[in-house]
Amino acid sequence: QQVENGWIIDGVLIDFSDITDSNYSLEKNVSDKTFKIKENLIKGGIFKKSNIFLDPTLSPQFSSKDTYIDGFSSATQNRNFGSETIMRVDGDREYRSLVQFDLSSIVANATISIANLHIYGASGTSGTDLEVNIINNSWDEGTGTEASPTTDGATWLNRTQSVTWDVAGGDFNTTLAGTGDYASGYISINISTGIEWIVKGLLANNGFIISSPGTVALSFNTREFAGTSRDPYINITWNYPVPTMSFISPANNTVQASNSVDFQCNATVIGVNSNANITKFEFYYCSGSTCDPIADLINTTSFNETNGITPGALGNKTIVKNWTTTLSSDGVYRWSCYSD
Repeated sequence: QQVENGWIIDGVLIDFSDITDSNYSLEKNVSDKTFKIKENLIKGGIFKKSNIFLDPTLSPQFSSKDTYIDGFSSATQNRNFGSETIMRVDGDREYRSLVQFDLSSIVANATISIANLHIYGASGTSGTDLEVNIINNSWDEGTGTEASPTTDGATWLNRTQSVTWDVAGGDFNTTLAGTGDYASGYISINISTGIEWIVKGLLANNGFIISSPGTVALSFNTREFAGTSRDPYINITWNYPVPTMSFISPANNTVQASNSVDFQCNATVIGVNSNANITKFEFYYCSGSTCDPIADLINTTSFNETNGITPGALGNKTIVKNWTTTLSSDGVYRWSCYSD
């Protein structure tokens, strides 16, 4: 079903509003629930190819756990609220919210195009500043509520029932992963940089801590709220790692005995999953000193890969292709290859 800004597939909203751009167009395949945002041809960029893959299992990705911690007084600093339907933020009261998402479906070294954190504002003053940081250590959600707090999960002092935070109030990377302003209903906070740090292994995925430098009490709904209509979630659009190209033959400065030339090249995709696919593998050669793809191009060919890539033990896959062609005359030629 098509709706404004996207599609609904099996009850899951695929939201394209964050990537609206005249340089891209949507290609959908309802049968296998996949979407591609394909780059439109740009003059002068014929050899600069890219696909953006939107993984429907990650849009939206609802929180796997969420809670808040209360540092107001010694009486509140060891209370857990992991089963509460709201999480609180207040720079004066020392409320901080914690939320985490499962990012395991994003392949290693993926490039994040856009990642937005969505949280549902339940009460507060519009325009109040919000700050998002990446949590450094693992934590437990716990089972407490405001009516019946427990000690079996994250509190101001502890990250689990028996393990303290390195620093009271939560251990987090001090570089901001994103900022935003409070509003009633869903608000969106760009956390693209933070998600990319996690995907590239620079920081562990222990979730995010949401705080405010202001002194206004704010609250947001958690995943414990009825259904998923107000759950925290993230939308992520990401690129598979760009294949690494290797020229095998002919070697640089090779003198050919025949005008018949066997070009050979390989493409290695690192850290892929079973959804990865090389859709095109192309050779080209030219005679100009700059190998201009328009002015100097002599010949080109493509090989289509339609069966996807089965990852190896390390999630890597190398595809080798050959192309034999006959040069029309003697001369100095330059050649290359690329893949999508």
